[in-house]
Amino acid sequence: MTEYQKPPALRTGDTIGIVAPGSAVPREAFEKGVARLENLGYRVRYRPDILDADGTFAGSHQRRTDEFIEMLDNSNVRAIFCARGGYGCNYLVRFLEQRALGAPKIILGYSDVTTLHALFERKAGWVTFHGPMVSTDFSRDADVLGHALTTSEAWEAGRGTQVLAAGTAEGTLLGGCLSIAMTTLGTSREVDWHDAIVFLEDVAEAPYRIDRMLFQLREAGKFDGVKGIVFGEMKDCGQPDLLRHFAGRGIPVCAGFPSGHTSGPNICLPLGVRAQLSDDRLTILEGAVS
Repeated sequence: MTEYQKPPALRTGDTIGIVAPGSAVPREAFEKGVARLENLGYRVRYRPDILDADGTFAGSHQRRTDEFIEMLDNSNVRAIFCARGGYGCNYLVRFLEQRALGAPKIILGYSDVTTLHALFERKAGWVTFHGPMVSTDFSRDADVLGHALTTSEAWEAGRGTQVLAAGTAEGTLLGGCLSIAMTTLGTSREVDWHDAIVFLEDVAEAPYRIDRMLFQLREAGKFDGVKGIVFGEMKDCGQPDLLRHFAGRGIPVCAGFPSGHTSGPNICLPLGVRAQLSDDRLTILEGAVS
């Protein structure tokens, strides 16, 4: 069983380091997101080349790697927020795998950032955070951080989702973007969801592609020993049959939880903490920060 390490809580006045580990970042949305964080009372730090572009990437693979490592190494940076996802985080993995990691820091993002969540979970047992990003959610002027980064107590993450299979279960909350989780198969960061409440979400994937990814994960044994499944909004994914690969397992399954790619609020979920899924209610049973 993984021994998870919790990062220190984020407090008003702390410094947040912003990184762009994937796709190129649009200036206007980035500046709006930075201003929102500052209005919330945080100090913000980022490299002057964060808006660089190399094809579709936010600058070269080396630039993005150096940026992330700088934020990890900077003792004044209390949390690392991703500017956006897109594609490109996988190119950072081999550099980060070679490094010894110190005390955990808050790592926040979703979509392609699922690659980094999986890396830090498998390599170091860090609790990380699936949730809002600077140039998307924060640029919409939404107060979206909730309790995940600030409280050491248990809290209710949300309820009101569609119950596909009723029941109650407890486990370690893990998961992220479905298509990115599938790409970990056969790598050093391959997901291990035994004894987990698994959160899965994605965007703009056809129903047959959703089914194919779930089929692949099932055939790889990744749903064996899973305690429950929470699907996200599955924005612009049509109407896939989300229960097909879990029928007969006797576990609770729900859909529509607003984290990641959403049409509205984006709830920040801690990955690596104990949680309970009871029909449509997801409760975080322990604080995710120290």
